[in-house]
Amino acid sequence: MCDKTDQHLLEDAEMLQGIRDYDAAQQAIADGENPIRVWREYRGMTQAHLAKVAEISVPYLSQLESGKRKGSTDAAPFLHDLTAPTPPSTLPPPASPNVESHAHLP
Repeated sequence: MCDKTDQHLLEDAEMLQGIRDYDAAQQAIADGENPIRVWREYRGMTQAHLAKVAEISVPYLSQLESGKRKGSTDAAPFLHDLTAPTPPSTLPPPASPNVESHAHLP
């Protein structure tokens, strides 16, 4: 069992890993990777989960992530919320696959 010092060290290590992951996501986008895919993966979401939450089809999301399609105005607000960079300390935990709404995203 961990004492308070061990618990604080564990929390600090998790926070640092979150910062590293966030920085890696930012760098991937700067290197030209698709922001939708980068932030979806950063948030631990599958294409199926994101498509369900965004109320779009998986093939359509795949086309958006690959750059084959630009996206409709219906999907744009939600996808903007997903791709808006948010520092790790303010991110909600990854959503469970049965989430019905995207209101929890920053």
